[in-house]
Amino acid sequence: MLFIPAALPLLRITFPHLPWFHHMLIPLFITPPYLFLHLSRSTSSTITRSNHRAALKRYPYDHTIFHGSNDLRAPCIISPTSPSPLATPTCRTCQLAKPARSKHCSICRACVQKADHHCVWINNCVGRNNYLYFLVLMLSLTLLLAYGAYLGYQILHVQIQLQRSSSLPSSSPSSASSLNPHWSKHLSWSSYTQQWSAMIADHPLIAAPALLALLSFPLALGLMLYHVYLIWAGMTTNESGKWADLREDIGEGRVWRGKVEELRGDFREWGLESGSESGRGNGGRSGGDDCGFEWPVMPTWVVVRMEAAGRGPRVRKRRGKGNTNMDGEIGPMDGNSEQWEEDERWTQVRRLSEIVNIYDLGFWDNLKDVLLNRE
Repeated sequence: MLFIPAALPLLRITFPHLPWFHHMLIPLFITPPYLFLHLSRSTSSTITRSNHRAALKRYPYDHTIFHGSNDLRAPCIISPTSPSPLATPTCRTCQLAKPARSKHCSICRACVQKADHHCVWINNCVGRNNYLYFLVLMLSLTLLLAYGAYLGYQILHVQIQLQRSSSLPSSSPSSASSLNPHWSKHLSWSSYTQQWSAMIADHPLIAAPALLALLSFPLALGLMLYHVYLIWAGMTTNESGKWADLREDIGEGRVWRGKVEELRGDFREWGLESGSESGRGNGGRSGGDDCGFEWPVMPTWVVVRMEAAGRGPRVRKRRGKGNTNMDGEIGPMDGNSEQWEEDERWTQVRRLSEIVNIYDLGFWDNLKDVLLNRE
């Protein structure tokens, strides 16, 4: 509204050979940010009762930063009285089991699928359904800011040239050398700054938006590149915070991991209710037509965080001869800490690299998940 009406009459002077080219580029650069701003704002990624079951099937719990129930088959088990699977944790506000990679937004007042962050600029949560629109919004906005800064600079640059050429006598031998190859070649920094300050004051409707675009361009570019990094890493903004917290806990010696294969006594074997296996280990594919996960990689580790540093999970000691119960199960603790011992199935995590992010399929597959949502 400020820049275009003031810039259009000067395009023919600034670009005498290709004024029509920029008449075409301006609407091409301006339209996409507004279009994808609308799509990012109007597209919802919230979880409702109608799409809740489908949301649960899209990503498995990694049992590292997203823990499901103690039954690794969930969400395959469906309650006969409720459409919600018997899985934990349950959102205390929505009263629905929380799918992996989801987060409840207190502003939107709903759980969001593959929640990235709540963006104040679009007044909406960035999640699974509108993440692509948000990325294109960042890309188009970055290009618009770069083009606006370039266009403003070129217009003001030519105006300074014309102003200097009109102030010099046409017969002056210094007139050509002062404008060739650049009008500022023989100017001091103070004179150069003075020239630009005067031009900004003469054309504020061009200079102010151009300066704003120049200063905002690194911010939009940085945000876009950060999300490219998140795609490469197979994370969301929300998950990057969880991984950062996990790194701190590892440094404090409070993180332990155990293989799912060795924890079958505590976690039921993956599979359908009939007991068939549904894909185990990295690269394992889920089975079942109704409740199998659609994600190609399943977790092989269960990661826990302990309250005390350097102390892993513990189990009750089995009763010795004469003290065993009838079925040989672990006896009651009876408040005696000596009845507990270290669980050898768990090992302490020393580095974050020891933990696998099952949501990271590689850059191109991660990008495919973002672009196509693997559907």
